[in-house]
Amino acid sequence: MKKSASDSRASWMRPNGLTLPAVRVEEGVVFLNGRVASDELKKWAGDLARNTQDVVAVANRMDVTEPSFRDITENFLASIFLSVQRPFETGDLVEVSGVTGYIQQLNVRTTILMTLDGNIVQVPNASVYKSNLRNFTASSNRRDHFDVGIGYDDTIDDAQEIALQVLTDHPAVLCQPEPSVLVESLGKATVNLRVYFWINGRNHSWLKVRSSVIRLVNRAFQNHGISMPDEAREVVFPQGIPVTMLEGKPVGTPDARAGKPFSADGSPQEPDVVST
Repeated sequence: MKKSASDSRASWMRPNGLTLPAVRVEEGVVFLNGRVASDELKKWAGDLARNTQDVVAVANRMDVTEPSFRDITENFLASIFLSVQRPFETGDLVEVSGVTGYIQQLNVRTTILMTLDGNIVQVPNASVYKSNLRNFTASSNRRDHFDVGIGYDDTIDDAQEIALQVLTDHPAVLCQPEPSVLVESLGKATVNLRVYFWINGRNHSWLKVRSSVIRLVNRAFQNHGISMPDEAREVVFPQGIPVTMLEGKPVGTPDARAGKPFSADGSPQEPDVVST
């Protein structure tokens, strides 16, 4: 396997903190040279090269760059400011620097979060302090919403009242601020409603409440005959489709034996009910 260094570099997709490495391939062995900001990035580069087709071994010679004195100072000072201002506490669900997760720990260099899928992420304190931070659990009340589409033949007012009754009867949905069901848009095959509701985020899981509300609204619409068309597959003909009969058969009915069921003697067998 022969590859030039430039060809190998072109295929790299680098995360933040990874400089473009020098890649050399000789007889299935990949040699990596360069500098990275952490041991995790060095491991990532090695794993990526190791998982490449026809690679038999990887010589990872990349050096881990020690953080500069300025970075250490910025992160340390940011940890002090965060400790004083306390924009979050352990266990809070936050979004910062593009990462959403639960606060696990604040140390002198990084803020450690556990993402919603269970991964541990370390964000430098300087980035946390400088970035916009959203704390989902600082306030007990949290609003959520979802969209649902109903058919054009259904009465919008009825659908709104049915969905609103589900929200009113749900034990986890708050009465104040009150829930609402509003018309969001007119789609190709549906009138799209947006359902808004508030919950106490400290007492209930917003993911579970959201799932429960969607399920109950769907069931209520089914019980009351409110249609929910799929615009990707369903075409509605309000005036019906005219069918012209020719010699007792719908136009377009094939006479080929392959399209009809057969009896035991091999003769065509007509269905009992003619369907269009």
